[in-house]
Amino acid sequence: MNNRDSKYYIGLVMKIITSPLKILKIKKGRVLLKSYNAETISCNPKYIYNELKKINRYELVWVLKEPEKYPDVKAVKYMSLKWLYYIVTSQYVISNTGFNFWLPKKKKQIYINTWHGGGAYKDSDNLNNISKAQVKQIKKSAELEDYFISSCAVFTKEYAKKRVGFKGKILEIGTPRNDFLIRNQADDG
Repeated sequence: MNNRDSKYYIGLVMKIITSPLKILKIKKGRVLLKSYNAETISCNPKYIYNELKKINRYELVWVLKEPEKYPDVKAVKYMSLKWLYYIVTSQYVISNTGFNFWLPKKKKQIYINTWHGGGAYKDSDNLNNISKAQVKQIKKSAELEDYFISSCAVFTKEYAKKRVGFKGKILEIGTPRNDFLIRNQADDG
């Protein structure tokens, strides 16, 4: 059993341990954001954050492995007790790399996967090259997601549907991190 397989089995145990957290109430307007497994503030979640910050109606919280590197934002440390609290009490949870499948998600929570790439996904069969436990982990993560942001119809078909069997609502709206390019071009012309 490799490290990724063991993560799946540890996740099954975590699902049992964290299930009592479902009793905590969701805080309306709380948005939890995570990029690249909590390594940085970047990519599509960053641009969604920037737009939501302008509206000033939401409590915006970042999940980071090293929150002290970002003193100007509200942040919680990834995989901490505080992170667990925020993930079960946030109305919206946004990530560009999917979610820990063992999370105690509530029915009224909305999970949005913005993904981190774009265009047609050329490696849709790469699930054949990883363990069965890893495939289960990817597919169970997709079951948590309410929305998946796709850059195009080919990506929707090859990645979201064919590769992980995503069943939620797919929004073929491009990538938030590229929206400013179109917006600036429209403003200039």
